[in-house]
Amino acid sequence: MVLLISACSTTASFNTATKYSPDDLKRDASLAWKVYDECHPSLTWYTPYDSVKLAFQQLQNGITDSLTEQQFRFALGKAIASIRCGHTAVRPSKKAEHANGNFRGPYFPLQVKCWGTDSMVVLSNAYRNDSILQRGSVLLSINGRSTGEMLAAMLPCIPADGYHNSFRLQLISNNFPAYYKSVFGLSDSYRVVCMDSAGTRHTTTLYNYDREKDSSTRARPSRTADSAFRQRQSLPPHYSDRHMTIDTAHSLAIMDINTFSPSALKRFYRKSFKTIRENNIQNLAIDLRSNGGGSVINSTRLARYISNHSFRVADTIAAKSLHYPKEVKVKWGFAYKVQRFFTGSKKADGRIHYTHYEKKIFNPRSGNHFDGRVFIITGGQTFSASTLFISPLKGQQNVVIVGEETGGGAYGNSSVNIPDVTLPATGERIRLPLYRMVVNKNLPHDGSGILPDVMVMPDSYSIRHRLDPKMMKVYELIG
Repeated sequence: MVLLISACSTTASFNTATKYSPDDLKRDASLAWKVYDECHPSLTWYTPYDSVKLAFQQLQNGITDSLTEQQFRFALGKAIASIRCGHTAVRPSKKAEHANGNFRGPYFPLQVKCWGTDSMVVLSNAYRNDSILQRGSVLLSINGRSTGEMLAAMLPCIPADGYHNSFRLQLISNNFPAYYKSVFGLSDSYRVVCMDSAGTRHTTTLYNYDREKDSSTRARPSRTADSAFRQRQSLPPHYSDRHMTIDTAHSLAIMDINTFSPSALKRFYRKSFKTIRENNIQNLAIDLRSNGGGSVINSTRLARYISNHSFRVADTIAAKSLHYPKEVKVKWGFAYKVQRFFTGSKKADGRIHYTHYEKKIFNPRSGNHFDGRVFIITGGQTFSASTLFISPLKGQQNVVIVGEETGGGAYGNSSVNIPDVTLPATGERIRLPLYRMVVNKNLPHDGSGILPDVMVMPDSYSIRHRLDPKMMKVYELIG
């Protein structure tokens, strides 16, 4: 028997197999469209209005039976992706998020790295004793679908800024089993065709991995692994968020900054650049490959240590509307309305402009300013505030961007305030960026990310041997 529940149903424990009635699902889909139609600042920035509206109409028309929350989230996410905004996405309900955090069921066993339109290389295999599908193996097909066909089916379901795929491909690489399950579902077995390091093709069969049943296939923790764990436990606070190391032999400081969210970054910058000056370091590498963004204040503070000229955060920052549909719950919605009276005003174009940042000029820092060579390392996950940091530095004589196209748009994005909007029936949360940010109006509005000065793409050899070609390129440029 299928259990149908409505918006008012609550349970002590959430069952991910629970299904919602078509009426409830259509109501949530209709409200999602209403939220974006009335409030999204960049609804038609990359996609014509009629096309976005059609995507949501097709979503509603396609709901003919009850669906689980995950099934509905996948369908809703595909409609939302038509807006082509990386900050506009759908998240699980709080109860589903908690249940997913405790998930112990079977899953597709391969983690992979994807790039381009058809490149897919194994990063890890849950079956560690598998002698064929090892790290660095090139995947050619799974159950008769080529890697190009699989990516072509996955990419339209993932939101991203504009038309490029670097952000989407990185998200797939971060959790390939989840995207594979969402798009193709789980099978009893998988016929996998791959190619090894010698160029020999292999065909093998894989099965879903179950943590409970298949734990015996995992290698026993070694003393080395135990030692590494103890070492991680002894690392200073926020080490995973940001840290700096110095290679005195190459006069190089390597600054890993994995987020611009508040984590004592102001103090970290101050101490780091003081150390760089005291040690007379001539080269600085800033690794932003895992930086998905965060605080505009934190990204701007870092740029001031490097920029040799004054700059603005963006040329235009404007909201369409802060009047949300009354049927939905908007996290911090009232606070953002109040904030608007202190930071912005409505102008002749009918939009609410964030004049505080539109007018504010940021000057280079005088104390501990770095004037040596700077290498900014980028990838598909370099997103949001990371692109705001890079934008004023792009083209500066002593700055070289090394890596891949950023996931964040070069021309601009929709961000600043991004509340979660809770849909009443399923409890799913859609993200609503409130402000359109034109970072650099002089750039073409072509939907691309920031392109590196020196392009360095992944390859199977580097993955197999655990090499870092981007950092190797930095050393080459220094040398």
